This record gives sequence, C-alpha cells and structure tokens, in this order.
Amino acid sequence: LKASKVLLGLFPSWFVARHASAVTLLLTGWLVGGGEVTDVEPHALDDDDSQRGRGWGQTPTGWLPGFALGGPWRKEVGAGQGVLLTKCRVLEGSNCASVCVNVCKGPTQTFFKEDFGLPLTMNPDYETMECQFLFGVTPPDLAEDDALRSSCLPECSLAGRKGDCGPGGLNSSGKKQKDQDQETCSGLQTSADNL
Repeated sequence: LKASKVLLGLFPSWFVARHASAVTLLLTGWLVGGGEVTDVEPHALDDDDSQRGRGWGQTPTGWLPGFALGGPWRKEVGAGQGVLLTKCRVLEGSNCASVCVNVCKGPTQTFFKEDFGLPLTMNPDYETMECQFLFGVTPPDLAEDDALRSSCLPECSLAGRKGDCGPGGLNSSGKKQKDQDQETCSGLQTSADNL
C-alpha cells in the first residue's frame, strides 16, 4: 500500500479526493450501503495549495481530466470530494455508537491518511444513520471528535447490561463510566492512542 501512497502523490489533491469519492461508492456500497457523491465546503478542506503549489492542492486546474470517474468536470473547489451514505449499514446494523467510532470511523480515517496519504473525515449522524465522508479534510483527534461525545444509542442491545456506554465510555449523564464490562459496548472501546 505504500506504493499506492507514492502513486497518488503524483496527482493533485483535488483529483485524488474526487476519484476517492467515486471509487468509494463503487467499491464499498455492498459493505456500508448506498450513497451519493457530494461537495465539500471549501473552508473545510486542508489548505495544501500553499504546500504543493497552485493546481496541486485543493484548487482544481484544467490540465488533468477533471473527473475520469463519476461525472463531468467542475472547477469549483471541493466539488465532488464528499460521499453521503444515506443509511450506513455498520451503524444501522449495530445500533451502537461505540462500534461506529471504534470499528469503522477511527480505523477508516487512519487507513486513508496513513496508507494513501489522503485525509478523510467521517461524520456519522446517529439520528438519521447517515455518514458524511469528507475527502481532503483532516479529522480532529479522535479524543476531541464530536462522534466520541455521544452517549449510547437507545436501540443499542448491549447498553442495558451495565448502563449507557457511548463510544467515549460516557453514560447518559456525560460522566465517565467506572465499571466497564467486556460484554458491553464499552468493552469494544479503544483509546484514541491505540487507533
């Protein structure tokens, strides 16, 4: 996979992010559910134009085919660099915020950054079961991520055994849970340092 990181480094950031969005829909729909390519707000994107030079960062130029996969060329910054999963199968199947953060969100963000050199932020919505992927956006530290601050979902089948067990080990009152049981969601937790 290190070769992939080197290969992708030969292309501008915007080009890699747009194609990552299209490929994500093509290759992962069976696993995480259907979705659609979306735009990312330009202010949310990493500013790598200053590091890599104009056209190599997030500002598109016309010297490369704009969108070999997934649609017509668009020159707007952030165009086509996101994916919205309309019903995330991982979240919907587990009904567990801890599984979402520790089994899907954290490892996937780390995988894209470390193995492909492409920052990815995933924003799950625990009410609608949607998940927004933002390619080209560096995620906050997992310990500071809003997804980690959620208390356990009401539908979580594991929560009732020892109280609420959100992904950060928080109970419904927002306090750290002292008694963590391996049979509950909190047993699935990993610290942000271990991801």
